[in-house]
Amino acid sequence: MSSRRDALRTRAIPAFDHGSGPNALPHPQGLIIFLALVATIYNGILAFFAARGVPVNSTLIGLVEIGILMCSGVIIIKDRFEYGVLPAFSLLYFMILIGVTISLINETIFFNGIRNFLIVTIFTLLGAHCKFSTLTKIFRIAALVVLFGLLFEIIDIGWFTKFFQPASYLSATRGMAESKYSNGLSAGTIAYQGRFSLGLYSGPRTSSIFLEQVSINCFTIVLELFLLVFIKSLKRFDIALYITVIILILATNNARMGMLVGLIYIAGYFIFPRLPRYTTIIFMPFVIILTFILLSYTGTSSGDDLIGRLSTTYDLLVSMKASELALGNLYMLGQAADSGYAYLIYSTTLFGLIGYWLYLSFILPQSNEMSKRCAWGLVIYVGIWLLVGGTGSFSMKTAPLLWLIVGYVRQQSFDDKSPSPQLR
Repeated sequence: MSSRRDALRTRAIPAFDHGSGPNALPHPQGLIIFLALVATIYNGILAFFAARGVPVNSTLIGLVEIGILMCSGVIIIKDRFEYGVLPAFSLLYFMILIGVTISLINETIFFNGIRNFLIVTIFTLLGAHCKFSTLTKIFRIAALVVLFGLLFEIIDIGWFTKFFQPASYLSATRGMAESKYSNGLSAGTIAYQGRFSLGLYSGPRTSSIFLEQVSINCFTIVLELFLLVFIKSLKRFDIALYITVIILILATNNARMGMLVGLIYIAGYFIFPRLPRYTTIIFMPFVIILTFILLSYTGTSSGDDLIGRLSTTYDLLVSMKASELALGNLYMLGQAADSGYAYLIYSTTLFGLIGYWLYLSFILPQSNEMSKRCAWGLVIYVGIWLLVGGTGSFSMKTAPLLWLIVGYVRQQSFDDKSPSPQLR
């Protein structure tokens, strides 16, 4: 019976043929696992060495990210361009044109927008090269590492701080100011009075191996998306592991966005497959319009509550000039750290935001239950996150995991002979 269940679980998940011969990459599935995990945990590794006196700065961070992207690109090129690469390459080419134009207009070299969409496109394409076993190994190991980091942080926060020295590391590599109230942790780990929490944990907001609170929140949502899409074909151990990690993060990080999106996903598991194809295109305009309607009724405010966070996006969008919509504004990027929609317009113009919106809406064929769940999970995560966060959804620490899921589901959806994963 057990072997029959295993056969049902794997029958619909074809192994990707990487070929053989002198030009074939050695064990590319292992290399994909390595690259995805390095992208997830490299900050924790570098922080450990920095805490022991090894010089670490933003240049080194940039070199690590370039290395990850280059190695991932080599896998894609060596394994041939297949599985509908035109959308991904079209998006990247479009963003390169915008990035070069902005650089010429501002007489500077600006690759920030290009870097963000390199992550999106390269890992979408890399996901198409994954076996299902590869994807599950990546998420299993990443979840275990994050769980270990969380337990380490919760049990002995003093030891955790000495081990990683998060505030010093983030100051040296990200330019984040150290707070005298954070006791060596990231300033964002401070639990502000009145901030929503489950009331189960009274210590500083946890960050695990990510060392700051934004990325661990994003990681929670990506884990939730992974469960939404693949829960039918995951082992019981993996399901229990992911749910444990999610609950622990929600309880100790006060991850409001992770809780909101998770609740939507639970209902959406049953609703998303019933929705018409490509109706995902309405979601991002809907949340923007809804935000404008809500704030026109309540008025804007400052603070760390929902209205305060939405007000940042609202104020930036309503104050934009026509020149900023058409040409961007690099000088305003610092003020858009808590508004992804404004950040995208300032860094890639309104046309870049529209290009990303279309990519999110149509990158998945939505031809079966798996791809519909993934498509809706994707646009809900990104569409809502961009209301309150700037660069978090483009972070190397969590974005590769997201786009590996999307790329894998896209490739599977185009294979008519491979239905979605079966029930155990």
